[in-house]
Amino acid sequence: MSAETTTVPGPASTQVPRRRAGHTLIALALLLGGGLAAACSSDDSVTATSTSASSTVPTGTSSRPTTSSAPGSTTVPGTGTSTAPTTAPTTAATAVPPATTASTAVIPRIPTAPPGPTFEPATAVVEQHFPGTNRLAVLTDVRLGRNDGFDRVVFQFRNDDSLPGYLVDYRPLPLTADPSDLPLVITGDHGLVVRMQAASRFRMDTDYSLVYPGPSTVTASADGVTEVVLRGDFEAMLSWVIGVRGARPFRVFTLSGPPRLVVDIAT
Repeated sequence: MSAETTTVPGPASTQVPRRRAGHTLIALALLLGGGLAAACSSDDSVTATSTSASSTVPTGTSSRPTTSSAPGSTTVPGTGTSTAPTTAPTTAATAVPPATTASTAVIPRIPTAPPGPTFEPATAVVEQHFPGTNRLAVLTDVRLGRNDGFDRVVFQFRNDDSLPGYLVDYRPLPLTADPSDLPLVITGDHGLVVRMQAASRFRMDTDYSLVYPGPSTVTASADGVTEVVLRGDFEAMLSWVIGVRGARPFRVFTLSGPPRLVVDIAT
């Protein structure tokens, strides 16, 4: 069978075998098909992004630092940026009960004093068995102290003594000593005089020895009382003056074991 030829127009006609032209067309078709196949296979060869800390970057591209995304965020391919989640994550709110502290009721402290008579006004005269007819009471100690609501002066005697009679009242200043009548210096603007009989600092019933040597002026940190000063000790009449800031109510009573004469001055 003779080969089919095709006449190509031109100045000099050239005859190209049809079989060769067909082979050429088939070759072109194969080339075009291979290019398309290569293009499709190159899209499938892109390495998938790893979720681990390190990522494989295709050759010819610049490496970018790997950034961690917040939970629920979306990573935009090729940009390395992440978008915030559209819905913020929610956490279950736990109600915290208010802190409670144990409350303690504050009870105001009420000043109290040992049992005894009520406070007398500053104009009062408190007298008991005066002048005394008891056996001599010998003084052993004089004390001044501050308490809630009052200052206290205590005159203490020997254990086996009976208490002397007493007379207590305010006297105008200045006062004099007994029996010398010399001026007696008292701190304060009022003098509460305490006279006791039969009482003394000396053991007059035996050897006349001095039992209470002093001090003759007793001071302390008090509110109303400034000092307690010995006024006189003569013929079993023992007297002291309590210096006071202002004329204040007072009370007088006795205690035993050992015998004591107590004078409280209100503050």
